[in-house]
Amino acid sequence: MQSKTKLTAEEFFKLYPEESRLELIDGEVYEMPAPSFKHQLVIVRMLSALLRHPETKDRTVVSPVDLVLSENVVLQPDIVYLSDLSKVKDKIYGAPDLVVEVVQTK
Repeated sequence: MQSKTKLTAEEFFKLYPEESRLELIDGEVYEMPAPSFKHQLVIVRMLSALLRHPETKDRTVVSPVDLVLSENVVLQPDIVYLSDLSKVKDKIYGAPDLVVEVVQTK
C-alpha cells in the first residue's frame, strides 16, 4: 500500500494506529507483510546471541518498534540495539548502534 501524497513522520503517526505494520520511506507509506516462520526463527536466534552480552540487556528490542530516522523516514527494523537510551521516548528517535533486518531470499 502506497500513499499518493508525501507524509511527514508526524502526519504518519496521526493517520495510522501504533500497532500498524507500516513504514514511512521518503514520505511514502509501505505496508509490511507478516514475517514467515523461518524469518522469525532467524530473529530469535540472533536475539538470543545478542542477549548473552550483559551490556545489551534492557537496550535491545525487536519489531515492531518505530525508529524515526528523519522527518520522512520511519522504519520498523527486526532488532534494534541502543547504547544511548536518551533516544527512546514513545518511539526511538535517531540512529541506533545496531539495526538488524532479516531479508529472506528464495
